[in-house]
Amino acid sequence: GISLEDVTAFYELHIGTFTPEGTFRAAIARLQDVRDLGVNTIQIMPLADFPGNRSWGYNGVSIFAPPRCYGHPNDLRELVDRAHQLGMAVIIDVVYNHFGIDGNYIAQYFPEYYTSKHQVPWGRAND
Repeated sequence: GISLEDVTAFYELHIGTFTPEGTFRAAIARLQDVRDLGVNTIQIMPLADFPGNRSWGYNGVSIFAPPRCYGHPNDLRELVDRAHQLGMAVIIDVVYNHFGIDGNYIAQYFPEYYTSKHQVPWGRAND
């Protein structure tokens, strides 16, 4: 493992743009290159499934599901395992304070999540 005191060199990694393929598996193959830069921590940009095939991750609608266009959840597990084998910590950026509007069905299952007191550009605000 790596202690918090040893986290010194971050690399913010966007799965969709990190390699031409834009997948977890393709990223695994390039992790050694990142480690060779002296990086000991990768921060993976938000992983929440979204509509379409590319996104910066800030319009996720399935907040606990890795984007299907990046590969299978097991591929993500293998990426984390490989980073750990190389001595790198992994931080996954998360966005829980808003959702993308296209494909967002949270209100149908959990209407209490929202408030009618405020509006945001993409709909009702989170409570």
